[in-house]
Amino acid sequence: MRRTNAGISAIVRAAAIAVACCVGGSAVAQDNAYLAPTSSLARYKNIPHPQNGQGSCVQASLSMVGLHQNVPAAECLLRSDPEYGPPELGGSYPSRVAAYAARRGMAIYNVEGSDTLQWIDWALRNGRYAAITYGRAHMIIATGMTPDGSRYQIVDNNYPTEPRWVSRDVFVREHRGYAGGWTVILDTPAPLPWIAPAAAIAPEVDPRGPSPELPEWLLPAAAAIAAAWLLLGAGPANHANKPLVKPA
Repeated sequence: MRRTNAGISAIVRAAAIAVACCVGGSAVAQDNAYLAPTSSLARYKNIPHPQNGQGSCVQASLSMVGLHQNVPAAECLLRSDPEYGPPELGGSYPSRVAAYAARRGMAIYNVEGSDTLQWIDWALRNGRYAAITYGRAHMIIATGMTPDGSRYQIVDNNYPTEPRWVSRDVFVREHRGYAGGWTVILDTPAPLPWIAPAAAIAPEVDPRGPSPELPEWLLPAAAAIAAAWLLLGAGPANHANKPLVKPA
């Protein structure tokens, strides 16, 4: 199989992001949190647009999500990049995110309204991060939750080296407090290895809809195939945006 220079570049960049995640220590899975060392998050601090002074909290959040999930197109949103172009600075909204995600080849779930909490819980239980609205006109990331869903771990891009835990009541109130809630989740797998703790609540409902179950003896082979698929640049991060299928 022939690889293009772009494909090789993507592989090298993804590998570099994976190394960055491990600088200063290994990522830790705890209470459904899988958090890169805080030293790796410092570079994704919210920065203002040089002309209008608007903050870039949405892009800062998605950059941290991109770091976590090995998606270079998202990870470099705050800086100029020879492959993806100039930085995306300033305020954002769902249609702007959809536009630059399509332009960069980022597959995302871009969800607004009453379904957002279901999507956030699904992402966190599967080792992903979720960029979420939090407080008034601000976006941060949710990086984990306890198995019983009583607490959430969050990282604010204004203070990216200071992760903290909040109760579900606080999380829901702050998430929905402005315009009812908005979340952006990258449609790429969680980094390996991801082992979710045993759930202490009812089984989750995948908001993407039902999927066929694989026999247990096939799971190791499926995981190996998926990893090779992503390494070769054929993974979902290289596809165009998928239309959102909301839960019934």
